[in-house]
Amino acid sequence: MCIRDSFSLDARHPLLAGCALAAAFATRTPLLFTAVFFGFFVLFPGGERLRRDRLGWAARKIAWFALPCLLMGFGLMWMNLLRFESLTEFGHTYLAEGQLGRIKKHGLFDVAFLGKNLSALFALTPSLVAESPYLKISTHGMSIFLTTPAFAYLLRPAAREAAPDVFWHRALWLTVAACALPGLFYQNTGYEQFGFRFSLDYTPYLMLLLATGRHPITRWFKATILWGVAVNAFGALTFKRFRAFYVNRFFLD
Repeated sequence: MCIRDSFSLDARHPLLAGCALAAAFATRTPLLFTAVFFGFFVLFPGGERLRRDRLGWAARKIAWFALPCLLMGFGLMWMNLLRFESLTEFGHTYLAEGQLGRIKKHGLFDVAFLGKNLSALFALTPSLVAESPYLKISTHGMSIFLTTPAFAYLLRPAAREAAPDVFWHRALWLTVAACALPGLFYQNTGYEQFGFRFSLDYTPYLMLLLATGRHPITRWFKATILWGVAVNAFGALTFKRFRAFYVNRFFLD
């Protein structure tokens, strides 16, 4: 993703950016929506609104960017046809999860799933228990503010007055929103996982928001980074290895 975004800067390498995006969404469909990031550099070159005399330039950039994405999209649909005799069937119908009552009732995406996904993203926490191993973590994950507490600084953005700061702030947040929203309406939380797995799709953009947010690197900021390293190291060591720490419940008692 970082390589693709470097191609996107100022729309300098649209074909390479499109190739990287095509490879990304072939493996993780939500990454298709991060095309918003490239679009910002075309529609607002240099942070200014696109002028009419540059419409031809913008059309060429978008065409080169879209070309590999369209080729990949047609290739994936052709593979679906060969495997499942349907251009739009990616295999979800044949998974065991496809027989769950919630999918039969609501489909794969519905507003009914929003509350649970928001809870997993922001509010789900482990519990301390009296028996060994004294800590229980839901296999639906935990809040990103526990796994990456530095993101809490995004709740208090620094004032942005310079045009480049405003541009980056808007471009990055809209990219995060475009990538995150489909997953928040999805029929599961990403289970089974240590943190909120779907947030990995847009974590690089959240990190860029931190980097461009003009926050001073204080001791507290460093402490949140070290906390995140420690928490995720614990997850790397224990997840699917020491199952006593994990329980298949959502909010724990």
